[in-house]
Amino acid sequence: MRPDVKLPKKIEGKWIWLSENRLANVQHLFLRQDFTVDEMPGVAELWLAAHCHFHVIINGRPCSAGPIPHPGSNRASYVLHVDVTPLLEVGINHVAILAHDFRTALAGVRSTLTGVWAQLDVDGEPSLWTDGNWLCAQGINYLPTGLRTAPCDVDVECVDMRVTSQKWMTTDIRKLKSSQSLSWKEPNVVNPPTTVKGSLESMEQLPRIPEPTPAQKISAEGVVEPMGAATWVVFGKGETSGIFVGVTRVVAPREGDYSGLFFSEAPCVLYVNDQSVFEQAVPPLPVRGIVPARRFDRLQSLEFVAPQTVVHLQEGDNQVMLVQNCVAGSNCATFILPELMEGAFKGWEETGGWITFGPMNSPMRLIHPNFPFEDLVKTPFVPEAFSPCDPSSWYLSTIFNKQGETRTDASIPFTLEPGHYVVYDFGQTFYAFPRLAVTGASGDTLDIVCGECLGESGEVLSYLPEGRRNATTLILDKGENEWISATPRGVRYLMVVARKTSAPVVLERVALWQEALDTETRGSFQCSSDTLNKIWNTCVRTLRVTMQDVFLDSPTKDQAQVLPDAMIQSRVACLAYGAWDLAAQSLASFARTQFETGEMNALSPSGLFQAVPDFSLCWPTWLQSHILLTGNNDLLKSMVIPLKKLMACYDHLAIEPDGPLGDLHEKMGVYCFLDHGDIDRQGIVTGLNAIYCRALLSASWLVTQAGDHELGEVYRHRASRVAGKVHALTWDAEKHLFADGFYNGEPSPKYSWQSSLLALYGGIARPEEYDEIWDTLFSEEPPYERLSDSEYNNPYFKYYVLEAAFALGHRDWALKLIEYYWGGMNRAGANTWWELYNPNTPEMDSRPCAKCQGYGVSPASFLISEVAGIRPADPGMRLVYFNPLPGDVKWVNVSIPTPNGLIHIEWKLAEDGSFMATINSSYPLSVVPVLSVSVAESATFSVNDKVTILAQDEE
Repeated sequence: MRPDVKLPKKIEGKWIWLSENRLANVQHLFLRQDFTVDEMPGVAELWLAAHCHFHVIINGRPCSAGPIPHPGSNRASYVLHVDVTPLLEVGINHVAILAHDFRTALAGVRSTLTGVWAQLDVDGEPSLWTDGNWLCAQGINYLPTGLRTAPCDVDVECVDMRVTSQKWMTTDIRKLKSSQSLSWKEPNVVNPPTTVKGSLESMEQLPRIPEPTPAQKISAEGVVEPMGAATWVVFGKGETSGIFVGVTRVVAPREGDYSGLFFSEAPCVLYVNDQSVFEQAVPPLPVRGIVPARRFDRLQSLEFVAPQTVVHLQEGDNQVMLVQNCVAGSNCATFILPELMEGAFKGWEETGGWITFGPMNSPMRLIHPNFPFEDLVKTPFVPEAFSPCDPSSWYLSTIFNKQGETRTDASIPFTLEPGHYVVYDFGQTFYAFPRLAVTGASGDTLDIVCGECLGESGEVLSYLPEGRRNATTLILDKGENEWISATPRGVRYLMVVARKTSAPVVLERVALWQEALDTETRGSFQCSSDTLNKIWNTCVRTLRVTMQDVFLDSPTKDQAQVLPDAMIQSRVACLAYGAWDLAAQSLASFARTQFETGEMNALSPSGLFQAVPDFSLCWPTWLQSHILLTGNNDLLKSMVIPLKKLMACYDHLAIEPDGPLGDLHEKMGVYCFLDHGDIDRQGIVTGLNAIYCRALLSASWLVTQAGDHELGEVYRHRASRVAGKVHALTWDAEKHLFADGFYNGEPSPKYSWQSSLLALYGGIARPEEYDEIWDTLFSEEPPYERLSDSEYNNPYFKYYVLEAAFALGHRDWALKLIEYYWGGMNRAGANTWWELYNPNTPEMDSRPCAKCQGYGVSPASFLISEVAGIRPADPGMRLVYFNPLPGDVKWVNVSIPTPNGLIHIEWKLAEDGSFMATINSSYPLSVVPVLSVSVAESATFSVNDKVTILAQDEE
């Protein structure tokens, strides 16, 4: 993208949409227009905006996708800019937009009015734009499933290719008007880009290019067979809202407790033999009040209940009864008893399946197993007559039998037999759109399962513990079918299952479409250690995947920008890609979504509210780090007011003015996170107050930098008081540790290692205590951390460990930890950083967790600041410290982008102990060497004419 591109000089486009009265939770809309090009233009620029997921196809080739989420509470929308010159042809050109209105607030996207806006400028002049002349059609081939891929994500995709093929994207628009396959209409919503339907805003974008990514190899193939007992039911044909009841029966070979799995997207109660065994989101029955007979809204993320349950069965017949409050399109449920054999669900009476009743007038709480059903109309539902209503969970009742060996290539085309599966490996996790071309018979049903975690037989896990469904269903048309997913997925592995096919199907193409960064890494790092080089490359690779115009936590988690994750990612993005503007936009995003109280949402942009106090308090530290790197005074000035509001918010929440934070669960209803694991988060929490102290010190620096010295002293004084009071309450001199907190008049009985580490990080510990705390927590030999050995060991908290270690002078130790922990993760098979990793438990390396987690990239910033040895001495990187770490590392060669230009550093420690450094810069740069006495004695410098070496500073 040109650096001066913001918005078109002349805006002609309109917001358009085709609104219909539909109760479905997801609306899929096709938009089409043609235009003519007489001669190839010098440049053709397309601007796009939408309040929902979309992707754009020009002349049959994917062009771009969105939305770029906007943080504001208004209806503004960021505008995506794409150079489409290579996609145009002389003559008629076809533009197609596939939009998906999910109608649900998500972790990464707000729910707002629907609409699509687009404008194409050719050689600087508007040539095509969205208006009332476009054609629109409902995507009726996208069948409503009522299932979400996760409680905070979009819906499971089920596509009937018999209804509409992909040819609608490239068919001449004159022929589309007379087409019978879809009802094409002019948009009935046409509005100018104003605040009524949504204003347009420019945004910072890193240049990206469309990039097809083929699979590298087949990693598994085999047969899918039934294993456990499973049944499913759909009420009211999936189209009617209201309260329904279903009954069936299951036969057990013996009396006893059996593990069960129950899946529903609605409020429900499941009874077995008159006993409630599962309940989700059922409101209490008021003594007096208005009781709605049905819901029209979907469940919120916090209302979902984990599917695991325990069922006590009698020998022989057992009655199963389900009461469910359905929203149209979310009327299905699946019940699995893995310990019973297939066929254990015998059905009720002569139906062979379920008997259903409803919709009913009675409130859910009044419907019980002794309810008088005999006078109600019965509607049978036979599961075997229909496909599983939730294939992702249904696969938990099957077994995958792997056959043959892993293939070393992708083997395309590939013939897939009925009932068989094949798994393609793309080599690493991507955030991309899966694409498939397959030839089969009309009505053949395939499931496409995308993910990054594998089962014992090499199958892609279709359902993950946090509630994520990974299966997409395709119903084929006769002949060749082409499919591209409606929304981006986190994919390393793609599994195709021929669940119901009349004959073998042929996979003609298996690929991913993504928008990759159109640039090589601007920053670079190489050194004498292969381990550190691999760590840098893995950091950059992870960042390339998670840096998607916002800093995603992970392609397979919330797909959202989480505050402390973004803090870590953005610093590396500045050093690796020179993405200062994107990092500033990310910082400002959290300020724009700040609540009137001063609190900051843990996610931004987001349609969900999530208050996590320690996440909010990372924001000042993040801002300070960014200003030091960039010297962006305009950003600093614009962030002072949000900063003051945030610090005032937490001063009001303290137990007293200028005092520590008390039990925020009592005041706000929330707990701090701090880290995974067993931490006591009650009362005056040590770790939270340590992060609060660090935030106050950062805030003091920031407001002083902005010119408010008086307020800077206030924050510094407050940090000192908080640290002193928390120290007095929680320090245990005999244990050399801090208690997790203080409540009920005494310290917490728990002394987690995280609390003491954060006390070091935040300045609660006193200098005379540093060594004894350090020696209690850490050792000089692997695994280096004495107390962190747990299943929740993770790269996120290691960021705080490294910050404290380098600040306290344990530089060699910190470098060894990086090599041991992140290097160990590389050796365990990670080519993007994992959400969880414990080097002492290799058997857990294959457990289900995110295999591309943005917060894992922190070592990259320390490789620059500590190993290469360059860090800012003043804001803006015009004056820097040079404090390298020669020793085990014998030489370093790095390039560091800054807002002013590029710094290039080479240093080498010779065998005779002499130290040589070459420092070149593309802008005037002053360098303050900070070298040990032994290194300084033999140090020689070579610089270009832009670099000035100042007097040696004491280390």
